[in-house]
Amino acid sequence: MRILFGFDPGGEDRFGWCVVEDGPALPLRIRAAGVVDNARDALAAAQQALREGDRVVAAGVDAPMSWVPAGDRVADRTVRDAARDLGLPSPWGTVQAVNSLRGACLVQGIMVGELLRRNWRELVISEAHPKAFLWLARIASPTLHHRNVKLAAIPQLSAPLGMQAMEDHRDAAIAALSAWAMLHHPQGWRDLYVNEAEVYSPLAQPLGYWMLGV
Repeated sequence: MRILFGFDPGGEDRFGWCVVEDGPALPLRIRAAGVVDNARDALAAAQQALREGDRVVAAGVDAPMSWVPAGDRVADRTVRDAARDLGLPSPWGTVQAVNSLRGACLVQGIMVGELLRRNWRELVISEAHPKAFLWLARIASPTLHHRNVKLAAIPQLSAPLGMQAMEDHRDAAIAALSAWAMLHHPQGWRDLYVNEAEVYSPLAQPLGYWMLGV
């Protein structure tokens, strides 16, 4: 079975992880998910959900995988503007410039990327922005803020009933969707990573930033 990982870096007891089964069409089936303290524990938990014959083919991370000298990336401006046009009330607060992000997101995101590459040197890694995705996929709206969207309301993902009640890993599951898009190039998605004229990343290629509806 081809497997996708999704990660939502955060501080202590706020690092979401998700294991999703890859497939040619949506919805994707979530196999396992949870919340831990750090990048090392998140990857270890995801690996424990693997079965004999599984092959990890891509990962999505809800954190910047690249930086630019000017501080605000073209990709972030693109996502911010598109979500604002759909009614996102605070686009700068939701889609922040890399220069404004907290350390847990910046450091732990790159850290989980580094750990992934230690295990799978050529692994495809896509940056993700789950909260913006909810707006651009028309799931969140001015009448349903993204913080109130439940996992069960996301048609691109399928999860067991018990797992739907656990919302802390929701963004990790959406991050896995970006990894799926990087593999399959579905209609309506595109790679925002290629828009940056001057970009630096401590991670080697292949990297992407696949987003729907921009």
